[in-house]
Amino acid sequence: MDVDAIPMGMDFRNVLEVAVRKADVMLVLIGPTWLTSRSEDGRRLDNPNDFVRMEIEYALRADVPVVPVLIDEAAMPQPRQLPESLRQLAYRLAISLSAASLQADFQGLLQFLRRSLSGRAPTAHWKLRLLSWLATLLGVRPAPNERESNNLREETVAQVANTRPTPKTAADDGEVFMSYARDDTSLMQRVRERLTRSEISVWTDDKLQPGTASWKKAVELAIEKSPCFIILLTPNAKNSSVVEMELGYALAQERIILPILADGTNRTAVPMEIINRQWTDIREEFEVGMARLIQAVTAYRSGEIPKFN
Repeated sequence: MDVDAIPMGMDFRNVLEVAVRKADVMLVLIGPTWLTSRSEDGRRLDNPNDFVRMEIEYALRADVPVVPVLIDEAAMPQPRQLPESLRQLAYRLAISLSAASLQADFQGLLQFLRRSLSGRAPTAHWKLRLLSWLATLLGVRPAPNERESNNLREETVAQVANTRPTPKTAADDGEVFMSYARDDTSLMQRVRERLTRSEISVWTDDKLQPGTASWKKAVELAIEKSPCFIILLTPNAKNSSVVEMELGYALAQERIILPILADGTNRTAVPMEIINRQWTDIREEFEVGMARLIQAVTAYRSGEIPKFN
């Protein structure tokens, strides 16, 4: 399921397209507010970078069977209500799911999936998971896995916090470079301290004097030697010419870019050059976001870089 399965730092467009092409069928869940759902930039479906829009576009282009699933008496979208790239969705036969007849509707969905998946009947466990999820979506009962999800998240954070460093390899050479705006120094220090506690060495330029003859060369050399380039995303950083220069050089050197959304929003803090990169978010849950970053740095430094060809 899209966001949670995309590795940090990867261009999510490539990951989504490969995943969609490998699918036997796509279920497009359409609720009462699906057409009108908005973000800070306007209606989500009108945004070419919206996850839902891209997933459907990829499926339609790849001729993957696309099935609209109408949730809680939602209406089927009309072609004129959709962006041109999604209008074929309006001509697909839909399946309805409602709280009043969930069991019967669900059995109809299962029968369709059995036919679509070449006769491979889903296991009972898979059926129960899907039914449980749909029941939660329709408000039939509280989410049964909410406690388990919270426990899993806490265990992940604890596991990262207590992880002992693995033996170093050649790929581990070099400190992780962190780019930040000077006005965000205190935030940078907090992130750096958390990484250092996890045995991740971080290079920052706070001991250098910007504008000196050696400063630019020192930054370039640090980026070249670094296995990963961490960028602290804030409105200050987006407006910083130094951060812009560092990011540009990291992209030119094909460094692994690991963005951290630390303040602001997608529109106010994320540079256009990396708008499609998967980031981690530390604005509200610092430890959860840092756990994801630490796992990503560890995976990339050890050479466990996922490939989506």
